[in-house]
Amino acid sequence: IFLKKLKITEFVYNKKINLFLESLLGAKFKIRNVEIFNKPAKTGMPAPIHQDNFYWNVKNRKALNLWLSFNHVSKKNGGMFYFRGSHKMGLLSHVNSYAKGSSKKLSDNQLKKVLEKYKIYTPSLNPGDLLIHHCEVVHGSNKNNSNIDRRAIVISLISNDAIYDKKKINKYLKSLKKQIKIN
Repeated sequence: IFLKKLKITEFVYNKKINLFLESLLGAKFKIRNVEIFNKPAKTGMPAPIHQDNFYWNVKNRKALNLWLSFNHVSKKNGGMFYFRGSHKMGLLSHVNSYAKGSSKKLSDNQLKKVLEKYKIYTPSLNPGDLLIHHCEVVHGSNKNNSNIDRRAIVISLISNDAIYDKKKINKYLKSLKKQIKIN
């Protein structure tokens, strides 16, 4: 019932939720974008290990994702995994992933450093559970080999005083165009 009645703006701008999110971002915020993730049973693709801010290029790192589960989620059905505390490393170098739906991944060298320093964590979620992650936390997901779909809605938030690095955005877009031509 909760998911059927969910209105994104009402949820995000609920007074109590809004105050909590402002405390995390250190400022008032706006919705950057909304995405729906569908990882069907037996066919859902993995997501390469990455940081969202490599795509977004927010200079002051004042951005985060709200990841709202529609299903039971665990390792078994391709649940998200995180490297706890990895956002403290800052933005790491990425390379082309050539994976459908995800253009970049951590370079092997950077991934090795993350694996040496941080423990992996895969939360188990019930429908309606919410994960919040910083734009520079290292994360990914495995393929869904189970009989259970893994669906979620992701609401990306950015502080009103966030600053985009336009040079890095243009560099990323140029790299993306080359990758699309190759595939």
